[in-house]
Amino acid sequence: MSTLLLIEDDLMILDTTRELLKLLGYQVYTAHSGGSALDLLAGCNGEIDLILLDLSLQDMDGRKLLLKLVALYPDLKFVICSGSLPDELDFDHQPAVKGILNKPFELNDLRKIVEKVISGG
Repeated sequence: MSTLLLIEDDLMILDTTRELLKLLGYQVYTAHSGGSALDLLAGCNGEIDLILLDLSLQDMDGRKLLLKLVALYPDLKFVICSGSLPDELDFDHQPAVKGILNKPFELNDLRKIVEKVISGG
C-alpha cells in the first residue's frame, strides 16, 4: 500500500480528498499548512511515496514549500493540486513534479494521476 501526504489548507477539500484517496486504497497523511507538513515529514522516516500539494496555503507560498521539500527530500514525488495555476508557473525545471491536478477534480482524475505517478509512468 502506498502512502500519500495531502497538503491542503481548505479543510473541506482536505477531508474529502483524504476520504477519496482512502477509498482508492492509499494510506493518507494530511497537513493543513506548510509548517505542519514540514513537521509531519520530519517524523515519517521516508515512508511517503507521493505528496499532493496545494499551491495556495495560508501560512506559506506553495511554490516555496515545494522548493524546500525538494531540497530536504530529493527523492519525493509531487502532484500539484490547484484551483488556479498562474501562467508563469513552469514545472519543466522541477523534475520532482510528476503531474498537475486542476481543482475541482473528479475521482477518476485523482485515481489516474496518483496511479500514474506511483507506478512511475
